[in-house]
Amino acid sequence: MKVDRPKRKHTGYTLFMQEKYPNVKAEHTDLPNKELISLVAKQWKDLDAEEKNTWKERAQGNDQQETEGKKHRGENDDENIDDEDDGIEEDDDVDEDDIDDENDEIEDKKATGVTNL
Repeated sequence: MKVDRPKRKHTGYTLFMQEKYPNVKAEHTDLPNKELISLVAKQWKDLDAEEKNTWKERAQGNDQQETEGKKHRGENDDENIDDEDDGIEEDDDVDEDDIDDENDEIEDKKATGVTNL
């Protein structure tokens, strides 16, 4: 069963990639995705600090709007906790970031072909 994890917040780079990638893909229909991503990454690298900060601020603004929208619609995770006893003990000492890091490490190993998980 796949667990619904909260989406990670956008960074300036991920927002830039999300918006620029479709245009680059349309311009270079013959290139594989890996090369398309490299082209957009180079565009990001070539931006000056002021332009990068603009993207970073936009990303922060988008994350704040999304959080406020969830609260307004009642989609906040804290407001929709199911109190039904599912037989699973809650552990307050579990750090969500540690779990995310472990999952990322597993995905990285899978992507690189490492089989001793």
